[in-house]
Amino acid sequence: MRNTQKMQTQDAMVILTNTIKNNLRHKDYDRVTKLADEYRMYITGNGIDKKLKRFNPREDEEMFKQRLALTIPITQAVCSSLMKPFNKVARTKPIIDKVFGASKNTNKQVEEVNDRIKNFYGSETADTGLDYFLKNRFYELSFWDPNAWIVIEFDPFDSNKEKAKPRPFEVPSSAAINYSVKNNSPEWLIIKLDLKKPSPKDSNKVVDIEKYTIYTDMDAIVATELMEDDPLISENPNGTFITIEKKKYLIDVANHKAGKVPAFRVGYKRDLETEGRTFVSPLHDATCHLHKIIKQGSEFDLSTCLHTFPQKVVRLSSGTGIRNTRRLPDGSLPETDKPIHTSAQDVIEVEMPETKEDYIALSDFIYYVPLPIELLKLQKQLLDDLEVKCNQAVFNSTVMVKKTSTSDGGGDAPAATATEKDQDMDSIYDTIHPFADKLCSAWSQFVEFICIFTDNIKKVKWVRRYASNFKLKTKEMLYSEMSTANDGNLPSFVKEAITDELAELVFVDEPKSLIRYRIQKQHYPFNGKSETEIQIAINSPLILKETKVLYNYFDQIFDELEQEFSKESTLDFYIDTTREKRKELIDAKVKEIIALLEAQQPKAITYPTGD
Repeated sequence: MRNTQKMQTQDAMVILTNTIKNNLRHKDYDRVTKLADEYRMYITGNGIDKKLKRFNPREDEEMFKQRLALTIPITQAVCSSLMKPFNKVARTKPIIDKVFGASKNTNKQVEEVNDRIKNFYGSETADTGLDYFLKNRFYELSFWDPNAWIVIEFDPFDSNKEKAKPRPFEVPSSAAINYSVKNNSPEWLIIKLDLKKPSPKDSNKVVDIEKYTIYTDMDAIVATELMEDDPLISENPNGTFITIEKKKYLIDVANHKAGKVPAFRVGYKRDLETEGRTFVSPLHDATCHLHKIIKQGSEFDLSTCLHTFPQKVVRLSSGTGIRNTRRLPDGSLPETDKPIHTSAQDVIEVEMPETKEDYIALSDFIYYVPLPIELLKLQKQLLDDLEVKCNQAVFNSTVMVKKTSTSDGGGDAPAATATEKDQDMDSIYDTIHPFADKLCSAWSQFVEFICIFTDNIKKVKWVRRYASNFKLKTKEMLYSEMSTANDGNLPSFVKEAITDELAELVFVDEPKSLIRYRIQKQHYPFNGKSETEIQIAINSPLILKETKVLYNYFDQIFDELEQEFSKESTLDFYIDTTREKRKELIDAKVKEIIALLEAQQPKAITYPTGD
């Protein structure tokens, strides 16, 4: 809904100059930028040293630096596994996805909007458009910078020849320095970009400049800091210049006339610490465990380096009966020739004793200290448990984590019941459904601004909605559900729904095969019936002969129809025929088969009666 009261350009200028002059930031700026840095650190693994602290009683500064060098972070792997179920939303086809005309004779306008949607966002691959942006950049920003803004902009164009071509402009939370939101709708947004430009006096020298932009419901006002002898001054002799705190700025006003601020924030999960004014990442509830993973992982890496190598204790001899064959680089023996291995090439030689009484077992000379395996197992188990807790925190479920042992490290984990699995999947769906709602909302807002900037807002309508089931179940889960449905004699529509989900998994990369399955299912005579139920039906006198023949010759009938259709027409049997037409062809085939069967029946022999 558009604002009825429009912000005047001079009012926007007052807000912009006041922000620049007083270096203003919105009240939650420190909070959102801190969260963005933290999320990015967990997701990428870069900068984890900020989360590690030196343990003073046992570590000096040098030892702490060594621990940092030995630590290999695993948070990026954990975060990646947590993010993957959300990616299923973007890859799921919406149940409603439509851009249509608001009235008759609007095909041209609908085509124009669809063209802008298709070219909204580019890529180096063949995939482009709004959906590609939502599946990639919007998805990524939702996790590592939920308080980032997406501004819908367009390049200058000749309005007499063409219309605007909107595109997204990503504004990180660190750049969105000031804004005002009223009734959950932005009134204005100010962004600050720190740029580098070559100095007009010395092209080898780079100068830092600031560029501010305020977006309102009607304008986008840009204030660009000018360098001394900046060429922009001479290039804009009639331009508007202002001075703020001894800095000179060039003012450029663009009237987009959208009627609302062409920008919105990425996040959807509200931050309770700011009373819902800002947003947090979908991974936010797991950050406490991710912090512990960094600490515990650092200890585990250090323990592995310090203790998981052969530690040898050697009994030294005061005589010359034992010597090491180790040589110095120049080939000579070291001054202190202690029997210590330095590589696999070394050999410790022991002279043969002269008498049996002087014999000493070689095992008495060298002893290998047992490795502290139990300690390492405990540390590894703690890391595994933390990963499980991350999944529990984000999804309220651990169904996405492969359970191989119990939390105490012994034995196999107890198998979950069917009810527990269903509850786990419901918890995952409950977690990712708000993300699906956000994607639909973002898509709608993008399309709305595309319609506004192409003057089609009153001529084109749009709608998109996702289903509640994102089909995250595996084949094994669905096989188990089918077995339970058969054993429990559940209704046929339940079995059909499970079969349909299995088909979508099996034919995920074969869309034509999936269409073939769905079409054949429409004509299959015993959908949802078990094999036992089908055999009972086949032997029942209440079932029509045509139904029995269709069941027994089902695959043959469809194979023949496909071949005949492909020979006689360039159209596709499954795609280019209606259900009524297919039924007509199938019924004709069934009648042919019945006629052949009856023709093959032996004729009854008639015997004379003797009359």
